[in-house]
Amino acid sequence: MRVLAGVRGTILTAAAALGVVSVVVFAGAMLFGLRPVVVISGSMEPELPVGSVALIKPVAYEEVEVGDVVTVPRPRGLGLVTHRVVELATVDGRPALELKGDANRVNDPQPYVTDDIRRMVFHVPRLGFVTLFLQEARGLIAVGGIVIALFAVYLLDPRKIVRGDEVPG
Repeated sequence: MRVLAGVRGTILTAAAALGVVSVVVFAGAMLFGLRPVVVISGSMEPELPVGSVALIKPVAYEEVEVGDVVTVPRPRGLGLVTHRVVELATVDGRPALELKGDANRVNDPQPYVTDDIRRMVFHVPRLGFVTLFLQEARGLIAVGGIVIALFAVYLLDPRKIVRGDEVPG
C-alpha cells in the first residue's frame, strides 16, 4: 500500500506542477505579448530546427534591425514566414523588409510590406512536434486518456481501499 501511495502522490504532484507551469507560461506570454509559432520548414536551420516553437513579440518597423529573426504575413494571406532580416527597404515609399531563411541561398522573392512585424524573442526546439500532435485526433484522444488516468489515480486513494477481511467501522 505504501508503494501505491507513493506512486499516486508522485503522479498527482507531477500533474499539478505541470498545470502550474502551463498557467505561468500562458500568463507570462499574455503579459508580455508573446505568441507561439511552430516552425514547419527547414529554411531557418540550424538556428530554428523544424519542430521548434518560436515565441514572437510585436515590434514597430523602427525597432527592427538587420539580423533580427522576424515573423511577417506572406502576401495574399498565405500564412506566415519566419526569416532573418537582411535589409530594411522601401517599396512605393512604404517601409519593407528584405528577408532570407538562413538555410536558403537567396533572399525571399520580394520584400514584405507590412505593419504586422513580430520579432523572435526565443525558441524551444522540438516543442512544436508536441503542439502539432495535440492538434490531431489521436493527440486529443491521448490527452483524454491522460485526464481519465489522473482521475483514476486520484480516486484510488490507498487509504480508502479496504481489504476483504476487514470490516469498516
